[in-house]
Amino acid sequence: MDVSFTNSRTSIASARRADTDWGSLTLEQRIRSIELDGYVVIPDLLTAEQLDAIRGELSRLPTTAVDYSEHQRGCSNIQWTDSPTAIRVIALPAMIEFLTTLFGDELICTSCAYAVSRAAAAGRNPRGEPGDD
Repeated sequence: MDVSFTNSRTSIASARRADTDWGSLTLEQRIRSIELDGYVVIPDLLTAEQLDAIRGELSRLPTTAVDYSEHQRGCSNIQWTDSPTAIRVIALPAMIEFLTTLFGDELICTSCAYAVSRAAAAGRNPRGEPGDD
């Protein structure tokens, strides 16, 4: 599936963004973000080269539609695909540090999935409420 449309430089420049300075958040604020919004941003976790490699790996994966939205697709069990850069993200030191704080020191990753939302789904906020486009 071609996912290049999801993060083009043009769409990123014009996208609505949260006014969050992710680099200045405390650990507690990052945990609150993941609890309330379902995601957290860890600044500078990945290099530009890693992002390019991940984009290439994920663009080759077969995705299937989800049953609740025509605009979202996904691929399960990434750990069994030829996606080494994407898989290694799980074990990056900054990621392990955050996850250990969040879940404790006995981390086990049993699977890895990839999801992509087409532009028509981008008008929704992380809680699934319609945007004010």
